[in-house]
Amino acid sequence: MLLEDSSKQLRQQVLIYPVVDMTKNRTDASLQAYAHGYIIPKWVREKFSSTYIPDSIKESANEWKASPVKYQGDMSKLPPTLVIVARFDPLYVQGLEYAKKLEQNGVQVTVKEYDDVHGFFAFPSNFAKVAKGDVFDYMSQKTK
Repeated sequence: MLLEDSSKQLRQQVLIYPVVDMTKNRTDASLQAYAHGYIIPKWVREKFSSTYIPDSIKESANEWKASPVKYQGDMSKLPPTLVIVARFDPLYVQGLEYAKKLEQNGVQVTVKEYDDVHGFFAFPSNFAKVAKGDVFDYMSQKTK
């Protein structure tokens, strides 16, 4: 992990509607607003969470490797980051929260918000086309 081994270097990272808090007791405005419907309802998120972190090891969800937003150390060595969030996504607030935490730790962060739902990046839509263009532009700028 980049936070533990500075010999590994990335030039940049792109996070697309990231899951950065795997704890089951998390509540925020977007989780509550989009708990039902909107592509990934609460029961689907819970199923995914239990697949990644079964109940037998659920306490590990509080560790930063499962929930990077909980990291308490220096994050300044992380690469410049593009965070893509969808406004009608239960993960919307998580993405913004993590972007803010990265910024507060001195990481160069670009946030792109789209008026769409979780998963839109894979859809054949105008928002997806624009988002993919934004990723391409971001990656192109950072690699020059």
